[in-house]
Amino acid sequence: MEPSAAYYYFAAYSVRDAGWKLVGSGLADHDNDVIPAGSAIVIRKAKSATGQTTFWTNAPTY
Repeated sequence: MEPSAAYYYFAAYSVRDAGWKLVGSGLADHDNDVIPAGSAIVIRKAKSATGQTTFWTNAPTY
């Protein structure tokens, strides 16, 4: 199954251009896009500087 959208985070030198971008949409801002309830999401972390595995935990805020 193909993804319906692919996003990436652009860490620009200018605060104006930094943020979430949609593949194929240039540098348009997509920071406020909403993921519909019930949708699946896959997050792929960029490789670390050393190439070693890094574990990420997103602790709930409740």
